[in-house]
Amino acid sequence: MRSRHSALLLAVPLAGLLCHPACADVTYHHTATQLNDGRVLIAGGTNGTTPLAAVYIHGSDGEFPAAAPLNVARASHTATLLPDGRVLVAGGVNGAGTILNSAEVFDPVAGNWTLTAANMANPRTEHTANLLPNGKILLCGGRSAAAVMAASCDLFAPANTLTPFSPTGSMVQARCAHTATLLYNGKVFVAGGSTSTVAGFANS
Repeated sequence: MRSRHSALLLAVPLAGLLCHPACADVTYHHTATQLNDGRVLIAGGTNGTTPLAAVYIHGSDGEFPAAAPLNVARASHTATLLPDGRVLVAGGVNGAGTILNSAEVFDPVAGNWTLTAANMANPRTEHTANLLPNGKILLCGGRSAAAVMAASCDLFAPANTLTPFSPTGSMVQARCAHTATLLYNGKVFVAGGSTSTVAGFANS
């Protein structure tokens, strides 16, 4: 019997919720990013035992064909649609429990992944990533080690192919598992999250 966790609920206009057979892998802590053509890119995650490199693309036909896998298996990463239609996947944790500073970009036209020429200044997982009005991506906070919350932030500039990441201003409060929302004025509002591995939560 297929696990209920390996099925996806899709919202269908005027038809309620339908349960479709999902990817071959049962996964959580993955990402799902809508591409410019309407398809959804599902990348990485964990099956409860180890992070995965598996990638699937959901299309209008309701199927989940496998796509080119990630170069690095990862879970609890971020995936952000770039202005040119590619997708940046950054950070996360690998099968050894190592928090990653690597990133890779998916090209939906070529159907492949390319590791960025340089890594983030800091490893991070359970962080946030926001596309800014200038086309750059702001990556903030997360965990940088098993029990270390990060206040640091990185900027990803797609045009800088050799050195795409650069450190930027840090948050006042180190945190992970927070939210980050792009405001109408181009600023990013960060709220909540965890400040410690021992029941520490941010109210700022």
